[in-house]
Amino acid sequence: MYQPARTHEVRKKRVSKMGHKLGFRVHANGLTAADLKEIEVEFVNDEWLFDLHWFTNGVEPYSVQSLPLVVECEWNPRRKGDSKTLYSGIKYDFQKLLIANADLRLMIFKIAKETELEVLGGYFNSAIQKRSFNPLII
Repeated sequence: MYQPARTHEVRKKRVSKMGHKLGFRVHANGLTAADLKEIEVEFVNDEWLFDLHWFTNGVEPYSVQSLPLVVECEWNPRRKGDSKTLYSGIKYDFQKLLIANADLRLMIFKIAKETELEVLGGYFNSAIQKRSFNPLII
């Protein structure tokens, strides 16, 4: 039996393990107790801004020194309550990646037909080209 939610968790587990092996702290959500035991590293099984991310702590409490990777995963093409916009669930999560100040950004999603990838690819490219943010001034 195909279980997309569990497939999603297996991918998260693998990316979490990789982050730990590379020496990063990892936050992820949706992993089981067995997954955590297999990873063999104490970390937070909780979502913080993204479905999964790797980071290094800064010197001061509550500071982040680096954010090498952020990941968003979406298996439902439409957001709950949004019946008008095609792929709203995927687009919503992709928007989070656009604003992330991370070295790498990964979007994992499921499609039914290859033609859907063409449509979403057009959206992704357009959204990236339209992205413009002012620099952070402190």
